[in-house]
Amino acid sequence: MAAGYRKTDESEFVKIYSLEHPPVIRSLEILADTGDSDGLIPAGTVVGMTTATGVFRPVPYTTVSEEVSPASNTIPVASADPFVVGDSVKIGSGSALAVTAVNKTLNTLTVTPASTASEDDDVEGQDGSATGYAITVQQVDVEDEADAVPCLMHGIAYRDYIDNITDDLEADLIGRIWFNNAI
Repeated sequence: MAAGYRKTDESEFVKIYSLEHPPVIRSLEILADTGDSDGLIPAGTVVGMTTATGVFRPVPYTTVSEEVSPASNTIPVASADPFVVGDSVKIGSGSALAVTAVNKTLNTLTVTPASTASEDDDVEGQDGSATGYAITVQQVDVEDEADAVPCLMHGIAYRDYIDNITDDLEADLIGRIWFNNAI
């Protein structure tokens, strides 16, 4: 299926941002294949910018879902959705590893070289996009190709509706995006 917005018979509308402060929304190009197994990136996803290309993607961050010992090339993760083949990732305080396969159904990353990992270790992309930049305001399909996505660049967001928010990402966005609890 080509990139773009999907038509649905049911409303998927969730108000991501508040109008208490005028929002600044800009379309950003989102990297292909960085959504879930259907290629969807939900509204309310924090995106970061890749250093080399300037293209945006959901922040490549997750955690290891179960201990890996002895060393293995297959790493089980909480969510493989924001990762693509060719990514470089760091698990915990280890060295960078190359991602050679991503299984979004089983939530596993295949990496080289083989690695050990503890449950709940951080898994973070190393392409510069681990720093929060903006928040998607509409669901988008990037299964086959990159697509322009409207993103909140400045304003007030409802933290409860942000899909992948962490305290670190909230700190990255401070001064541009303020967070309130949902009303």
